[in-house]
Amino acid sequence: LWEQIKGEYLRGGRAVAGPDDVLKAAAVGRVDRMIVTRDAKIPGLRCRTCENLTAGAPETCSVCGSGDVFKEDLINELVELLALSSAETEFVDPIPGLSEIGHIAALLRY
Repeated sequence: LWEQIKGEYLRGGRAVAGPDDVLKAAAVGRVDRMIVTRDAKIPGLRCRTCENLTAGAPETCSVCGSGDVFKEDLINELVELLALSSAETEFVDPIPGLSEIGHIAALLRY
């Protein structure tokens, strides 16, 4: 799966890499298969006001500007989101290229 995603990503095809881009694609149902390093810890942040989920840990919501935010495990949230669209998740042992781009990547449906 990693080789397939890497090939698509490097040629500008149907793949995304890194927490931000995978989250954006998953939010609109574009992800077909996601690959994640098994021991990765990727922080996320959810807004209590608008329920927006963001990769990273900003102090305010990037959508509504609210400071009423709380930490989430981004990987768990993505797995749940992907299950809603029948997308698959594969957890793998560390792969050097995958680790360099944020431990997460996805093959897209379209």
